[in-house]
Amino acid sequence: MTRSRQSLNLARNPIVLALGQVVTSPILDIERYIPKLQEEFRHAGYPLFERIDLQSIQLGPNQSPTIQSESKWVFLNRERSQSISIGQSFIVLEQNSYSSFDSFVDALVAALRVIGGRVKPALVQRIGFRRVSLVEGSEMLAAERFIQPSMQGVDNQEFTMSGQHQYEFRGETNDGNLMIRVIRPAPAGVLPPELLGGVVSVREPVTLDNSATIDIDHFAARTEDFEPAELLNSFWRLHDASDLAFRQTVTEAALAHWSQDGG
Repeated sequence: MTRSRQSLNLARNPIVLALGQVVTSPILDIERYIPKLQEEFRHAGYPLFERIDLQSIQLGPNQSPTIQSESKWVFLNRERSQSISIGQSFIVLEQNSYSSFDSFVDALVAALRVIGGRVKPALVQRIGFRRVSLVEGSEMLAAERFIQPSMQGVDNQEFTMSGQHQYEFRGETNDGNLMIRVIRPAPAGVLPPELLGGVVSVREPVTLDNSATIDIDHFAARTEDFEPAELLNSFWRLHDASDLAFRQTVTEAALAHWSQDGG
């Protein structure tokens, strides 16, 4: 698939975390594949390895809460700027050194091919592309000047903002569901709460007071065969709408600022 519009090619790319997720039909004995996967990923530029045990509380009508445990296995590059996480029913690529979607999706599809060759997942049930951008204001340009007024909620000339302000948009696209969330100032840790605690480090602003985050999540529920080549096209379509959402969320002043070479 080709781009529908020219890449922004921002010298100061504001994206601090990009995630590509594939939810598959469950593979209950996934752990037995991990040693072989670790050997392949170790030679593919992911020499670091972690196992993380997750716990979740399940609630149901007329019954006591139950705690369920699940593990995920994480393969990281040397700089801890990119990781591949695998669980019984998911594959996730995370990257904080995002330069272009081309390189991001190439790394994701390469990981899917390794996993497909070893584990052979049967079905894909959901895919998603999520990007979190950090807006850092300056003495010359406040953080809110980077964001379109329509994406900032109420008019701050009439209402004084105190604490943290969050605006969220949810809608549908031709390829799935889209969420845009603007948080001012940026939350502690920069990321939304559900993304905190990851193994990939995230750049933080010089000061939280003059900052914001733009969280764009485009995802689609589906049932199809696990075919990395087809998933490549699907992720490009997710990116296409996400890219448009980003362009419509930020201002021309923001794009001009991020286009400047910081060196």
